Amino acid sequence: MLSYQNQNNSKLLNQLPVIILCEGRNFKRLCKKLSQPYCEDLNQILAMAMFDAIKEMPGAVFGYQYSDKIIIVLENDQNSVPWLNNDRDEIISTTASLITNGFEKGLAFAQEELELTGDAVFRCKTFVLPKISEAVNYLIWQQNLAYKTAIDKSVKLFLNEKLGRTMAFSLLEGKKT
Repeated sequence: MLSYQNQNNSKLLNQLPVIILCEGRNFKRLCKKLSQPYCEDLNQILAMAMFDAIKEMPGAVFGYQYSDKIIIVLENDQNSVPWLNNDRDEIISTTASLITNGFEKGLAFAQEELELTGDAVFRCKTFVLPKISEAVNYLIWQQNLAYKTAIDKSVKLFLNEKLGRTMAFSLLEGKKT
C-alpha cells in the first residue's frame, strides 16, 4: 500500500534555489467590490500572510508580494537542511495552507472589514532554478510583470470610467505598456 501511496512522490533537486509561487484563485471575482485598481488593506493582509508563511519555512531568504501573488525563495544549498525534505507535493500543499491561514488571520485583524465575494483560496507551484543569479532574474522578471500589470489595470480603469468599456478597449488595442 505504501508503494501505491508514494508512486508519484517527487523531490526537488538539492543544492539549487527553490522558488515557491502562490497565487489567489479567482481573486478578480473575490475582490470585485474592493477599491480598484489597488486596495491597501488587501495588500497589507497578503503581505502579512506572506510573512506568516515565511516564519514557518527554514531556509526562506526572500519574499515578494504583489496583487494576489506571493513568491518565496528558499535557500537550498549544501549548508542547509531542505524544507520538508524537498518534497514537492508537501511544499506545495503546506505553503497553500500557510498562506490561506495567514490570509484568514489577516482578515480577522484588519482595521476595516473587506467586502469579499467568497472565500480566499490559494494555489501554489514550486520549482528550482539552476543558480542564485537565475532566482534574482526570476524576481526581476516578476517585478516587471507587476509593473506592467499595474499600469494596464490603472489605464483600463481610468479610460473605462471616462470613455466607456468599448471605446477604452478599442483605444488600447495593440498598445504596449
